[in-house]
Amino acid sequence: MVTKERLISWYKSRFNMDELRKDLEREIKEARISMGKNFYYYFNNFCGILPFGYKRSELYKPYLNEKFLDKRASEKLQNMTLGDFFQDIDNTISEIGLDLDELKRLQEGRDYEGLYKFTLPIYIRLREKGYKPYPDSVA
Repeated sequence: MVTKERLISWYKSRFNMDELRKDLEREIKEARISMGKNFYYYFNNFCGILPFGYKRSELYKPYLNEKFLDKRASEKLQNMTLGDFFQDIDNTISEIGLDLDELKRLQEGRDYEGLYKFTLPIYIRLREKGYKPYPDSVA
């Protein structure tokens, strides 16, 4: 049974997500205007933590079970291992429904502008989930 309190809580969280999305869209629009064709710099290597990114390479496999130690990270990330974080990213990609083949093509082709436009929904959704732009969302 849905209680009045749960319903109010759901509406408040939904409102906050809508506000956060509006803030992110405004922030990204301002970055796009100020940075022009170098707009992808705004994401600061975000794609390195995505599938096929360099943080997913063999070099980082020994750290998959390590907890994050950076105190600047979000509370959410501080309670996770690198493997948990990657799994949450992968789940987010599935939730959004982005094509992994296209992501791989863009990652391997070094089409940074196309890559960041394609991955923008992932970035926004991760921020909605409570991850910070730095250091959480950068590689």
